[in-house]
Amino acid sequence: MMKNPARVQRARPADDNRDKAVHNLWKGCSTRKDEKQAKIAETRCHPAKDSGYTRAGKGDPICVFFAQGRCDKGPNCDYWHRIPNKEDEDMLGAAMDVFGRDRFASSREDMGGVGSFSRENRTLYVGRVNTNREDAEKIVHAQFSEFGQIESVRVLAGRNCAFVKYRLRAAAEFAKEAMAFQSIFPGDPACNLRWATEDPNPGARRAEMDRVQRQAAEHLMDKGVCLSDAPYNYPSNYNLPIKRPYGALSSVGASKNTCIDEYPDTNQQFAQGNSSVGGEGEWITYITPDGIPYYHNSVTQQTSWQLPEGAVLAQTSEGQDGGSGHVGASSLNPDDKAEKEPAGLDLLFSYGDESDKEEE
Repeated sequence: MMKNPARVQRARPADDNRDKAVHNLWKGCSTRKDEKQAKIAETRCHPAKDSGYTRAGKGDPICVFFAQGRCDKGPNCDYWHRIPNKEDEDMLGAAMDVFGRDRFASSREDMGGVGSFSRENRTLYVGRVNTNREDAEKIVHAQFSEFGQIESVRVLAGRNCAFVKYRLRAAAEFAKEAMAFQSIFPGDPACNLRWATEDPNPGARRAEMDRVQRQAAEHLMDKGVCLSDAPYNYPSNYNLPIKRPYGALSSVGASKNTCIDEYPDTNQQFAQGNSSVGGEGEWITYITPDGIPYYHNSVTQQTSWQLPEGAVLAQTSEGQDGGSGHVGASSLNPDDKAEKEPAGLDLLFSYGDESDKEEE
């Protein structure tokens, strides 16, 4: 929490080189034809002495005029007057930059503007840097470190350019506005700031991918999501069944299957919850289409090819063991089946008789 009010950086608003641009409403960007001959900006942001509290509240963006060193509202400004932090970046999300401006799906051809939300870019390209000086890297680091924590600075000797990589994307966005039309060394022309293109180095790409994955994992953990592998929540009396081949069914009366696949034997886990084999009226006889009988307990949901010792079959309404309504078609008495066939044949014959009469 800042105790001092924000300092008025400029007594009155004034135009400078940052306003002398042609804004394209269709592309959402500005172009400057005389950028190479642009004069150095008259104002510059000094966060150490310019930062202070304003009317801004939670979720409000940073003041872009404060970053440029020319905000004339001071404590009456509706935006923050300070360098951005991780909370600002998370609050605004990837769709907007730290100043509340909409980002685009693709970068501009000249890599200028607010940037793209398709890639997390934290590196600035700094052109027109006098790399002949021995202290070039040190001076570049000192100039840009005012606006956020720097991860690396690389000066390319002979190419008059440097690459500054920040730890936060929000800091890179702030520095891009703060150092626009500023000179790195006294007497030098204004530097040219652009977003850096993607590093072609495979090692750098892997490092960036690892960083994004770590960042995503930290974000999920902050939300309370557990990323570690949790064990299965088995019951206390549960034992993993032993796998056996299908051919094991032949031992209980089923036809032997030569399939090499395996299935788990789950009979044990059903029996664990019930120490008894079932009381009277719980076991019902069923018959497979192949004519093989098996038994099922409707209470314990246990199925067996053989009637357990001491078990009692359920009594049907006819007083016979095993429900006749539960048997398959193959369990019907052959005599009963023969008795039922004429009914269908009579219908067929009667239908044929009527058709014959119509023909006559």
